[in-house]
Amino acid sequence: MDPAPGAIRWEGDAKGHGIDDGRWIAPDVEALLTELVSFGWIAEEPEAHLQPHLRDACDAAGSPWIVHEAALAGPVFAVSLEWARPGGTWRELRTDVFALLGRIVESTTFVRQRVTEDMVEFWCATGMLSGDTSFASHGHLILLLIGGPAVESLSANQR
Repeated sequence: MDPAPGAIRWEGDAKGHGIDDGRWIAPDVEALLTELVSFGWIAEEPEAHLQPHLRDACDAAGSPWIVHEAALAGPVFAVSLEWARPGGTWRELRTDVFALLGRIVESTTFVRQRVTEDMVEFWCATGMLSGDTSFASHGHLILLLIGGPAVESLSANQR
């Protein structure tokens, strides 16, 4: 059966549909959503708890990251970065982002990439849910704002 018009999911996709659903993980995603909408779940002082780990990662030899600014914007810890990997691909950008986030994320994490005209944003919700820790459930909202010449060259290519 041919896929419906516009249903092709990637170049060369002949089916237009997948093999199953993700129902098995839905309860964990719902648990994160429940905490996200609970007042008081976002932990205080991300600049004290998260920023030192990000700075260490960005300052490490061979790091593709340059930190421009990190500040709390409401409940969101917003980090402005330059990705300095010349000739990098989308896959390499995502690999570098996940390696950077790996320095600060907790046991449950959601990440969403958004591409704007001149930068790439990675929105992240991460935290410890009930049963993940002996402490109270808590989390962080993180926004990585990534720009620079390497990102600008990617925006001319497909995502």
